[in-house]
Amino acid sequence: MRPYLQYIWLVIGILLNMPGKIVVANLIMEDPEIRKIKELLQLDPLPGEGGFFRRSYTSETRAGYQPMASAIYYLITPDSWSTLHRLPKDELYHFYAGNPVQMMLLSPQGHLEERVLGNIILTGQSPQILVPARTWQAARLKPGGRYALLGTTMSPAFVEEDLEIAEIEELIEEYPDYRNTIKKYWHE
Repeated sequence: MRPYLQYIWLVIGILLNMPGKIVVANLIMEDPEIRKIKELLQLDPLPGEGGFFRRSYTSETRAGYQPMASAIYYLITPDSWSTLHRLPKDELYHFYAGNPVQMMLLSPQGHLEERVLGNIILTGQSPQILVPARTWQAARLKPGGRYALLGTTMSPAFVEEDLEIAEIEELIEEYPDYRNTIKKYWHE
């Protein structure tokens, strides 16, 4: 497809509230910029949580049975974001490119906080956000965003058995005052 036609279909997609997608005769094609980022960084779908990722670093030094630290590239789109989950250790998010990300943090003590991960610091966005251990967390684009390229770092390193995806009804039962916010960040 010629570049100017892609631009026209992209504008139509935005007007139809489908950012990140190009609408072409009942077909939805991925935004070429998002596709290129996935290709260049070799990102794959992140099972369970959502989004796209690639582990970019794993420490060779060990902390017991697991590596001392790990880091990933992480891409979210309007259709694939980080659903509610928690980890048993701290996770540090880094903003690299794209649009601002709304993050929800729900502490074990029941304190809910929504923060914005982004690079426009003078408007209150943070280029890094720490998610403390055992905190329920989720991240999605702010409305109108096309994508966000992030990174996360963990020490000790992430291991598969660390990930706990929220059971939505149990979480709402435990924190009924936050029902609407919890639902906003949930996806299957």
